[in-house]
Amino acid sequence: MLIRALCDYYDILAKAGKVVPQGYSKQDISYLVALNVDGTLEEIVDYRISELVQKGKGKTKEVKNPRTVLMPLPATNPSKIAANGADCRPNYIFGVSNTDKEKEKSKARQAHDDFVRVNKALLEKLECKSPVVEAFSNFLEKWNPEAEQENDLLVNLGKELNTRKFAFCLAGHPDELLHGDKDFASLLLGQMETSGQSESLEGMCAVCGDIKNIARLHNKIKNVYGGQSSGTSLVCFNNTSEESYGAVQSYNSCISEDAMRQYTEAFNILMADKNHHMLLDDTTVVYWAMNTGKEEEVMLEFLNPSGGMDEEETEKMLTDLLEDARDGKVVRERINDLGVIRDEVDFYIVGIKPNASRLSVKFMERKVYGELLQNIAQFQLDMQIGDKGRPVPLWRIKKELLSPKSTNDKIDPSLLARLFDIIVNGRPLPGLLLGTVIKRIRTDTDLQINSIRAGLIRAYLNRKSRAMGQKEEIGLSLDINSKNQAYLCGRLFAVLERIQQQAAGGVELNRTIKDAYFSSAASMPSVIFAKLMQLSQHHLKKVGNTNKGAQVNLNKLTGEIMDGICGEFPATLSLHEQGKFIIGYYHQRQDFYKKSTAKENIVKEAIEEE
Repeated sequence: MLIRALCDYYDILAKAGKVVPQGYSKQDISYLVALNVDGTLEEIVDYRISELVQKGKGKTKEVKNPRTVLMPLPATNPSKIAANGADCRPNYIFGVSNTDKEKEKSKARQAHDDFVRVNKALLEKLECKSPVVEAFSNFLEKWNPEAEQENDLLVNLGKELNTRKFAFCLAGHPDELLHGDKDFASLLLGQMETSGQSESLEGMCAVCGDIKNIARLHNKIKNVYGGQSSGTSLVCFNNTSEESYGAVQSYNSCISEDAMRQYTEAFNILMADKNHHMLLDDTTVVYWAMNTGKEEEVMLEFLNPSGGMDEEETEKMLTDLLEDARDGKVVRERINDLGVIRDEVDFYIVGIKPNASRLSVKFMERKVYGELLQNIAQFQLDMQIGDKGRPVPLWRIKKELLSPKSTNDKIDPSLLARLFDIIVNGRPLPGLLLGTVIKRIRTDTDLQINSIRAGLIRAYLNRKSRAMGQKEEIGLSLDINSKNQAYLCGRLFAVLERIQQQAAGGVELNRTIKDAYFSSAASMPSVIFAKLMQLSQHHLKKVGNTNKGAQVNLNKLTGEIMDGICGEFPATLSLHEQGKFIIGYYHQRQDFYKKSTAKENIVKEAIEEE
């Protein structure tokens, strides 16, 4: 399913002109080897592009990045010596290594010998040579690695001689690149086709169903977090125990060379674009729509808002979708209002993680675009808490599940995979997520309970109620009519904290009742609230000494909440009820903040009128 989907996506990219020709790959070229017509090395040209990067506090730094150039496909196995036509690897071009290890120097000389052999054989087929091809031909004849060990042009490159990639050009003409010569380029393509046919095995392709040449080795996928720098294989057979019916290596997969090239090219294009993948813990999540139009652009902003769309346009689109979901409108109507979006387009989300030398697929989801968008909009709506909410990106959710004081804390990978499944399919949130959020709230005592953590708890409680066919219990803001005991206990704790703060007269306290008792009160209210109620009487007297009105209001609010408590405080609260306790606390605190803000605005307006 995954390889078939990637092949289909390749066809879409090909129609849009976004894939490279067969036999070529994109290479990051840093330097040009400028040759005279007689084959001598004139200079090494810095081919990188300079750009200014923000470093914070208004400072910028100039950074040089390689240029992306189409070059012949490199050898499938970089550990073996196998030269390509017009190779870009420095050890093949120069046969020189700036290390002191004799083994590396010997390997570089062998690589250069193979480079000369392959390219001489290639040039013999070319009758008419352009100046740049003639210069390259003479270079192959004249360059002697032994004599060039101390060449200043190479020595000045330092470590970059071994790590950067090079292309050939004619001296004084950096735009005339060797691989850009039409006759030479056609020879390179012919070389690729010939080399591919030498080890081919004909059979039925498992992807397209046609009789074609089966690929023995598959190209590697690059830029996967934790994978090898040279790339990691999605399909490979390294052990004889995995082989059957006399087939060796990837012949066992029955994937044709054409399908192999298509799916690996499409995968690498996705991995090269930061807007098409994101990192959740140690899992790389890749996503794409079977369309390169607005459908893909809109969905990418939900999963990974990184500036693909105009910022104002994105914010308006997300806000409108949330408003529609909040008002109970059909998201399909909103999709149609966006004009060019077709809600029947398929959307794929894949989680991959390297395992030894190959990739393991952790999860894969395929959804119709309209249904997926509706599920994501519903999840965002469930996450909202308060009158005015904003869309919450996944990286913020992940951040709230980790300790802010830990540098190596990790989330259970299975939780992240399940979270993706839940968002995509609209399922209830797992109890593991609720436990993780509550643990963080109880442990991170120096932090306020923010809207994301409270939103996750609200989403869990309401989705569970919805799945059981019950009415949703938790609203967006304070519910003064709720008789839920855990919710009332949370509200009461917020009021008692408010009384303590008012008693302090604006002085910042080193330790509040939240710091000392919140965790215990959320799990064992009957033990803690008796002590807190006694403390509150002392604090209320201090409030009355400076503000009689505040004392009366707080005492009245305490009484109203206590009237809802059924006889006595609950002895213990389950994890589910602790979530309601935290929501009650958060709602009450937000109500205090809203009222104080409204009061400040009234005072401000009165001053301005005077």
